Amino acid sequence: MNYKAVHIVLDKDKDKELFIALLSALGFEGFEEKEKELVAYISEMQMPEVPALEEVVGKIPYRIEEIPDQNWNALWESNYPAVLLDGFCGIRADFHPYFKDVQYEITINPRMSFGTGHHATTKLMMRMMKDVSFIDKKVLDFGTGTAVLSILASKMGAKSVIAVENDPNAVENARDNILKNNISNVDVLCDDNLGAVENDKAVVLANITKNIILEHAEEMSDKIVGKGDLLLSGLMEKDEGDITSVFEKKGFKLLKRLQDDAWIGLHFTIDSSDYVSR
Repeated sequence: MNYKAVHIVLDKDKDKELFIALLSALGFEGFEEKEKELVAYISEMQMPEVPALEEVVGKIPYRIEEIPDQNWNALWESNYPAVLLDGFCGIRADFHPYFKDVQYEITINPRMSFGTGHHATTKLMMRMMKDVSFIDKKVLDFGTGTAVLSILASKMGAKSVIAVENDPNAVENARDNILKNNISNVDVLCDDNLGAVENDKAVVLANITKNIILEHAEEMSDKIVGKGDLLLSGLMEKDEGDITSVFEKKGFKLLKRLQDDAWIGLHFTIDSSDYVSR
């Protein structure tokens, strides 16, 4: 499969954050921030029509580049530094050296999948996960991408993890990354809904877009049985009111809010035994 790279002329970091959010909603999965330029990557099959793209880009100069599938790994390798989140978690590719003095080390070869640890929303998710106990818990990771969050949950002691992803290429990449990290309790499902996932989870993770979160809010809520945690990102500051309103009506309480530039992460908790009619 070939990919498209959209090069947009931008020289302000805040503008880049805004365009990353807008393009993510269109289905773009990988982003590279260069000096005075943002490069957004998407599979050829998912490339939006020009009017939809120009509605986001407006009058800002841009160009579209075709990237053959076989060049993707070489591109990432040349623009893919390792990620170290304090001493808590380090994410590296095969070609990076091992970390020193890190609690959890994860090896990710991303291909075209979202979730390399570089994006602010992935970091926000991992920071929220740091304060959650995963010991012997069943976990759902909705929109898993590279499976980086599923792998971290497993390494933090989860009993089992169901990782759901609707992109077949990302599913293949996620399974490869799970094997690479010697993880045996993460199952990856290729699906765009949660109908096949049992309602027995204690932690639900979703680093996806606002619209998808709202579309599947009922499904995600139903997956948590008893006391549980819901960690959400892929969201911008302006999304907070809509997201909080929906989940509070379902009995969730906002425990923590983290922010990185325009991006936010929201950690909700619930005791579903106290709130029967959701």
